[in-house]
Amino acid sequence: EDEKKYFVEDLCVRSEVWGFGGPPEVSCIKALGEELTDRQRVAVFKELENTPGESTRDDLALEAIFTSVPEEDWVRIQIGELRKVVIVFTDGDSSNKAGAKVAIKKLRDKGVAVVAIGITKAATPAIGLYAPNGKIAKTAAETGIITGDVLKEFIAGLNG
Repeated sequence: EDEKKYFVEDLCVRSEVWGFGGPPEVSCIKALGEELTDRQRVAVFKELENTPGESTRDDLALEAIFTSVPEEDWVRIQIGELRKVVIVFTDGDSSNKAGAKVAIKKLRDKGVAVVAIGITKAATPAIGLYAPNGKIAKTAAETGIITGDVLKEFIAGLNG
């Protein structure tokens, strides 16, 4: 915080968490913000702990993310002042591939990096849907490592 005033660019990292399953389960669990408190972590964990598996409506979550971005952020993304990365963690296949493809394309066309990390080989179909940015974590334990690799890739070049 003390050094922030010396930065030429805003290097603030903000996070947001969405849940998706069937249409009733698509919601923002943690609003976009700089903090991720212990209380928020617990709330996200509790919300995502119960995934009934009825369907995977990633298309609805991606569309909601698209519509939630303010116009001034779209401008900042286009001119390179802001980077936005959407990482979809999934353990299965999209229930609406056509809708997901449209939503992925809309986000990417606006300059957003959209990546899927499939958890176990059951999520292999997500690799193709989110190509060229589909990754697979062979085990749930690998998810953190793969996420770190994805973030390294997309923040490369921030220093010039």
